[in-house]
Amino acid sequence: MASKKKFKPDCEELPVAVLSDEVYAKVELVPVYASTIKVKTDTSKIVKWLSQHFPVKDLSHLKRVRKRAGIENMEEECGLDVIICSSIDCYSKRDLIDRIKNFKCTANVSVENQNAPDYIYNLIKSAFLVKVPLLPATTRDQFVEASRYWPVSFHEDKNVTSLLQKHIFSSSDLHKHKMNMKRAFDKSLENSREIAPVIGCVIVDPSNGEVMSASGDTRDEHPLHHAVINAIDSLARHQSANFDPSNKTGPYLCTNYDAYVTVEPCVMCAMALLHSRVGRVFYWKSHEDGALGSKYKLHCNRSLNHRFLVFKNLNTF
Repeated sequence: MASKKKFKPDCEELPVAVLSDEVYAKVELVPVYASTIKVKTDTSKIVKWLSQHFPVKDLSHLKRVRKRAGIENMEEECGLDVIICSSIDCYSKRDLIDRIKNFKCTANVSVENQNAPDYIYNLIKSAFLVKVPLLPATTRDQFVEASRYWPVSFHEDKNVTSLLQKHIFSSSDLHKHKMNMKRAFDKSLENSREIAPVIGCVIVDPSNGEVMSASGDTRDEHPLHHAVINAIDSLARHQSANFDPSNKTGPYLCTNYDAYVTVEPCVMCAMALLHSRVGRVFYWKSHEDGALGSKYKLHCNRSLNHRFLVFKNLNTF
């Protein structure tokens, strides 16, 4: 009798998470003025003075000091570089020196610190331009790349890492998702007439696998009757008909539900899913005017009051 091997899904057949552009962005660099600390014991007071008078709030993800490569003996040479300020604040080294000479402290700075100390003047005189990462790293790959230019702080988002590495779907999960997408395909064929592309939508409660609503595209009857709109409308009618005023925790439209759509939703359908508080959206085929990955990434818009996960390339094969 042949032994049964446990099925392990190939990463190529797993649905792909549609994440914000910043997750895939290359590290963007910006020039800053930096200088070499000559005396190691001056490091803390230099950092304190610079942090007080030249805060780099927009670059708070950077470490203020770095160890220069190639320094073997820290006793013979300090080997530390420190960021002075962004080059946007001072257009030239001369401008930076003049700014130090004419420096006026704010009211909350003590009188004895109003004039720049000698170690600051010496630091400025040997200032040089260096490029550093402009934005915080979102992924570990970005962190590794950014660290090549300057030490950065990084707080890994485990969810993003899992989504990028496709570690969130088991073989059982994949089977369920494919079955639900097949239901969406079957529903699209039921309603197919002279409409292209043929679209179907199924809304599922992932907690128990129950199909809550399903519909095809009926735009030949009305231009707004897209498959997603029809499915949400059908769900709303069902919930309204079974409304229990004594149940204060009853379901609200698509809250925590999964939506399976054969074609990437348009802006109207994506907004309807958002306002219905959908939990996740799976679609098979991308569309050039799609709002969940192709033309827009509506679900990644930080100004919206609801966020949901989106996965593409889910097929039934």
